[in-house]
Amino acid sequence: MKSFLIPIIFLVIYGCSKDDLQAERSLKGKWTIYRIRSQYGTFFQNGFDPSDEVDESGQLGSFNFTQDSVVFNFQRNDTLYSGDTTWKLSSQKIRQGFFRESEFMVIIKGHYNFNVIFEDGSRNAEKNARELTLIEVPTEGYGVLIEIFMRKE
Repeated sequence: MKSFLIPIIFLVIYGCSKDDLQAERSLKGKWTIYRIRSQYGTFFQNGFDPSDEVDESGQLGSFNFTQDSVVFNFQRNDTLYSGDTTWKLSSQKIRQGFFRESEFMVIIKGHYNFNVIFEDGSRNAEKNARELTLIEVPTEGYGVLIEIFMRKE
């Protein structure tokens, strides 16, 4: 029984780290922002009441992720946002139907906590991703949900 559990434990640990490694590899590099959607409204624990939306497209800026830092520069709703800081990718497994899928978050120190969607968000989409969506959802109260759509250069 013991010898049977060891390979299973190894596969579970290896599977988690493999998704994280693929996601980190995909995230590194220069990303060009082609669309930003800002949804204003009042946010609740399980939803939100929208009041306004601004949808912008074109050459809006970029994010450049290296091993240790991220440099970002973009314009959203006539305001310029820029920075040069450290970043960290984290993940958790969530249940989707019969499977547990990885959900990713990138923490840009001192600026943002983005949920990350690689490509179309399907299983293993984080592997060699060429499209990326960063989403920041406010906590309760009035705020703005920001979706940043990017392509890898």
